[in-house]
Amino acid sequence: MSILESRTSFYWWLLAPAIAFFLLFAIWPIGQIAALSISEPAPGIGNYLRLFTDGGLHKLLWTTVRISVIATATSVSLGYILAFAIVQSKSAPARFLIACTLIPFWLSVVVQAFSWILLLRSNGLVNTLLLEYGIISAPLVMMRNEFGVMVGMVHFLAPVAAMVLIGNLRSIDNRLVLAAKSLGAGPYQAFRMVYFPLSLPGLIGAVVVVFILALGFFVTPALLGGGRTVMVAEYISVQVLTVARWGVASMLSIVLLIAVMLLLVLVSRVIDLRKALFPEQHA
Repeated sequence: MSILESRTSFYWWLLAPAIAFFLLFAIWPIGQIAALSISEPAPGIGNYLRLFTDGGLHKLLWTTVRISVIATATSVSLGYILAFAIVQSKSAPARFLIACTLIPFWLSVVVQAFSWILLLRSNGLVNTLLLEYGIISAPLVMMRNEFGVMVGMVHFLAPVAAMVLIGNLRSIDNRLVLAAKSLGAGPYQAFRMVYFPLSLPGLIGAVVVVFILALGFFVTPALLGGGRTVMVAEYISVQVLTVARWGVASMLSIVLLIAVMLLLVLVSRVIDLRKALFPEQHA
């Protein structure tokens, strides 16, 4: 055996525990879920055919996609502004903005959702202030609907988008923008024609990450939606814990997994996601 073959064999032995762990705790459970999707309540693809015949599932999937798209667009827009402010600020303000961005990650999603309940309910702080200043004459309904779900999702996802974008924006050479300005471009024109195109890979990467997270949101829609705005993850939970329809729940889980994988494959054909998400490692 050559030295190269010996080294290769040694590296495979080092990887063996990680591969075994991955197969046991990732691939095996997914395989069990896939098996349930075609065996419960009866063998066959009946659960998957429901995707084409069940109007309730159509509405559920459309609601999930619509809310995820709107939340992604809003979160990435706010995240881009925040990331741009952090990158362009001096050290002290930048550290303060980064600390504010990280705060949502230090709090449980449940705590965040209950905080928004206290703020958005009929006698909450927002309605109380609006009533006291005479802006409204009756409390606004900001919970148990899509608005409340959207607010809670954006609150969590906007910092995620910002953290994804910060690394990409920092990799942009500001001397290119200065060169554009020296050639007669105004601040807006320099941003639109130079800075923004250079940030597109990071922007697309942020959209992908945030959209995938939005598709799987569970706690926020369950608490702020109040059962009136149901997304896929909450529906799967109800199917498993309440009505014991394991086949339907497994089918939706597999469909969601396949959708995410297809999205990653399609986007990876347009940009290098590794470079977009980790620009410092590919400089």
